[in-house]
Formats: sequence, structure tokens, C-alpha cells
Amino acid sequence: TDLVSFLNVQDRLNDLYLADYAVTNRPPEPTAPDELTGEEEGPSSESTSPASALSLSPDTLSALSTLECSFIDAVAAIAPRRPLKRVKTCFSCEDTPGKTAELQQLCTSLHASAMRVRSLDLADAAYTEDFSLTVLGTLVSRLPEQLSLNACSSLLSAYSPLDF
Repeated sequence: TDLVSFLNVQDRLNDLYLADYAVTNRPPEPTAPDELTGEEEGPSSESTSPASALSLSPDTLSALSTLECSFIDAVAAIAPRRPLKRVKTCFSCEDTPGKTAELQQLCTSLHASAMRVRSLDLADAAYTEDFSLTVLGTLVSRLPEQLSLNACSSLLSAYSPLDF
């Protein structure tokens, strides 16, 4: 793809923001009945690139220290072997099992990065106190050597200052 071609020649890029990132290996979204016929629409036949298809050269993005993207799939595809210090992303699933799977994917990719992450901003549109604690516990237990956080935002947003 054009994105892969562009990224594969970037050796001095240190800050990358991806607003959108398409992945196919997800189950099709349920569709609403067509307003005109009342019949269910089928899944889209459009093909997008799966995360594993983002085959970046191992030497590319060697100066990348900041990665901001709206999908954890993009972090999973880009973070390994990159010297990331700051990561900003969000959960795309709203259900706990889906978010848990994304959290595991995020931890795996950060574990494979070349530097310790100093700042992690992880947004969640469906915050719950229990899952925020799960996120914190998972990060601490799975990434003790890869995280040296000075900032960890959005995770505690479910708590009011009076709860502490």
C-alpha cells in the first residue's frame, strides 16, 4: 500500500499520527435492514489490509518516538522494534472481552518495542472502574521492564478525585 511504501523510506520520522487504520480479520459488523427493501444488507465486500499485512522493513522508522493512532491494531503493527517513548491510542471494542483481547495485543506489541514507554495515553469510550483496574494491573504485570511511565492518562478517568 501507499502507507507502507511511505513508511518504509522514513528513517528520520520521530512523530507519527494515524487517524484511521483498517483491518479485515475482524468479524463483520451487524447491519441494519435496508430502509427501502427491509432486507438485511450483507457484509461489505470491500477488502482492507490486515494488520499483519503492514510489513514494514525492520530498519524503518528507527527514530520513531511518538505514535498516536486511533486503533490498537496500528500500534501492534508499528511498535515492534521501534524506539517508542510515547504511545497514544484507544480501545475500539466496547465489550470487556474485546477490550481484554486488545489490551493483550497492546502489551505484546509494547513488549517488542525497542525502548521503554514513558507516556501511555489509552482512551476508552466505555470506561468502567473494574476494567480500568484490569488495565493497570495488566500493564504492571505484563510489562514491568518495558514501562517506565512518567505519565499514564485516561486510565483513571472513571474515578473521581474523592474516591482516593
